[in-house]
Amino acid sequence: MLCNSKWIPILVLLPLLAACGGRDVPPARCPGGAVLATAESLPGGDGPTALLFGVSVECEKADAGIDAEITVYGDLLGAASETTLPLFVALVDKDENVLARAQGNFRVKPGQFKVDMPVLQFDPSTLGSVDQAAFLAGFVLTDAELKANRATWRDNLNIN
Repeated sequence: MLCNSKWIPILVLLPLLAACGGRDVPPARCPGGAVLATAESLPGGDGPTALLFGVSVECEKADAGIDAEITVYGDLLGAASETTLPLFVALVDKDENVLARAQGNFRVKPGQFKVDMPVLQFDPSTLGSVDQAAFLAGFVLTDAELKANRATWRDNLNIN
């Protein structure tokens, strides 16, 4: 007998089992995500029109490094219909150097939303310490909007 019949299911499943989990990156090698404080609010006429409140990151191995899948969570305030929001995500190292960046305009419905950003690919050897690097997300703002957000941020922290 060439092959014992009890080994056939194992031989059939072996390639599938080898593929499972092979692309996952341990959290210790995947930088966390956060909302950039001065870009968390999209200013409007009577206050913010949208706010960001969270970022989640999942990493997996890729041919040229690591792919990061980033999801941004927020709230579209007081809108009566879908709106397009300009969002960005950037990977920064411990010295705040931008190593990778993606941005785009995303249609969201009123209320809480989540946006899957374009996949960012990075080389983990360029990060230095992973726990000092981060994926930062925020709204793409004009100079005037950024200035207004910075003033509000300073006021909230009682910084003159």
